[in-house]
Amino acid sequence: MCIKYNEFFSRNKTWAEQVSRANPDFFKQLSKHHEPDYLWLGCSDSRVPVNEMLGILPGEIFVHRNIANQASETDLSFRAVLEYAIKQLNIKHILVVGHYACGGVTAALNENRNGIVDFWVQDIIKLVSNKQSGLQEKMSEDEWHDYICEQNVIQQVNNINQIPLVKEAKEKSGLSVAGWIYNIRNGRLFDITPN
Repeated sequence: MCIKYNEFFSRNKTWAEQVSRANPDFFKQLSKHHEPDYLWLGCSDSRVPVNEMLGILPGEIFVHRNIANQASETDLSFRAVLEYAIKQLNIKHILVVGHYACGGVTAALNENRNGIVDFWVQDIIKLVSNKQSGLQEKMSEDEWHDYICEQNVIQQVNNINQIPLVKEAKEKSGLSVAGWIYNIRNGRLFDITPN
């Protein structure tokens, strides 16, 4: 579906009017405070609509998105979001959310290199080479792709758990870090948090 540029404004107006009819003070309240309990680290993929898939309104979750939901210690954007979420918003939970049919994982699995995207997904490329000990031969192509998507989420949870700021927040305030996978084929979320 191709939406014309100016159509976004009319769609936004319709949405804002619907929300205001249902709750006349919604936008006034929304503008006064920002106190989400959750930080969502997810993929940039447009097929993964955070608020819609959780059935929540704006203001209920703090969101950071990038290709293949990477939690790289060298990514200043992610680190700034993480620090702000913990120190300023006092979030209680970090959710690392990957999804099946992820283009970033596809790029990592592809032997043809794609420039800067390859640099971005280098941790997934390493993950793939570490996981290939006979597993891939036992799975269909889709099963292997889904498996790597799940393993990527688990790796990012582990990466986040190693960050000193996160370790400190877990000790002081009970911050939790979870890993979820979104099945893009049926719209369902599943908890795959490692023990």
